[in-house]
Amino acid sequence: PRSEGPVSFADDASVIFADTSWKMLRVHVEYDLSILLDWFAVNMLTVNIEKTFFVPFGIRSSSLPEYDNLGVGSENQENRLVVKRVNNIIYHGVLPNKNMRFPTDQLYEKAKVLDIRQMYYLNLAIDVIRWGGEELKKIDHNYQTHKNCPFLIPRITSSKGHKSRSYMVARVFNSLLGDLKKIVHPTKMKKRLGKRMISSKRSILEVYLESDIDIPHDL
Repeated sequence: PRSEGPVSFADDASVIFADTSWKMLRVHVEYDLSILLDWFAVNMLTVNIEKTFFVPFGIRSSSLPEYDNLGVGSENQENRLVVKRVNNIIYHGVLPNKNMRFPTDQLYEKAKVLDIRQMYYLNLAIDVIRWGGEELKKIDHNYQTHKNCPFLIPRITSSKGHKSRSYMVARVFNSLLGDLKKIVHPTKMKKRLGKRMISSKRSILEVYLESDIDIPHDL
């Protein structure tokens, strides 16, 4: 039946809690949730618990809480509501996760972009990297071809790999060391970058490439 008054609803709501410890935070959150659900019931509103989650996050993954759910109601209560824990969740197009200071493979997979190493090997495979601004670079070869002066140009495609390069290649290039940025020859760039990435400090380089921190020139 049609309601006599206005009807409204809230979707994709989020609440952020903070406390001095995870133990105190759990008590705080569960208490507030019980009040919130009571308010919903009084106002004839409902909460879809199946789509309600909590994401704990901290500076280090080792500092996260040990419990995997939050509950509303006593342990022995039949209608006790349980809010499950997840490591990440999509919220208004943003994908926050438990590690708020750095990306993870799971985030890259959900966002459908490639990580640094995947993007590098993909560029090696299809050979369409353009270095030196907008200037077209000739294909590096020493044999005769059917075309005169062929150039390296990006392939027009909407594939996952192309989107990933368009999204991340500028940031990767800006994060490279000064001597690498000055290289304009594609083959030389690949060799130098390949040696740098398989060096003993590869993991350190990757961390810098995936962060906003300036790379030290002695890396």
